[in-house]
Amino acid sequence: FSLNREYNFDAAWKWFFILLKKGGLMKHRILIILLLFFLAQGIFAEYTGPWEFHVEMDMYLSIKAGAEYHFTDTFGLRGSLGFLVIGPSQISYTLVGVHHLMPVEKPFQLDLQYGLIQAVFDVIAPETVPYSYWIIGACAAFGYRGQRGHCFRLRAGGGVSIGYDLGKWEPLSLMPNIALEYGYR
Repeated sequence: FSLNREYNFDAAWKWFFILLKKGGLMKHRILIILLLFFLAQGIFAEYTGPWEFHVEMDMYLSIKAGAEYHFTDTFGLRGSLGFLVIGPSQISYTLVGVHHLMPVEKPFQLDLQYGLIQAVFDVIAPETVPYSYWIIGACAAFGYRGQRGHCFRLRAGGGVSIGYDLGKWEPLSLMPNIALEYGYR
């Protein structure tokens, strides 16, 4: 990977640390979101081959970054890892198959994602108050891809939730899943 884009990283880091010193906890989280966004643009400025890199924020306030490997033009496997904004000790991850219904070269995108669309576990207190849940289901993602490979999507769908909280298994329930995604290929 190269950083050949005309981007002033020195100035960006300077402003990042100035805001970090003056900001509160919420500003830190917003800065992390912006940092992930700009890293995805700056690091992957060249053609990335079969890889697509993305960041997302879902309705559960989970911020994740990850990659998708395109096996063909119509099928890929996507994984992402992140944390919950309201509980940074809670790790969130996703592992889904992606079926691209529109060619990548077209500006309007329509994808179907199916598999483990949301999973969360707490890393600080797994022995005292174990907490984790998994949502297995499907989503449709509608988006627009610019000429330079940037893609913004809205993902909506849902699935069956399996959860473990306060020492007992929760009953199965249907859970929605809505997210905003930014990707670069």
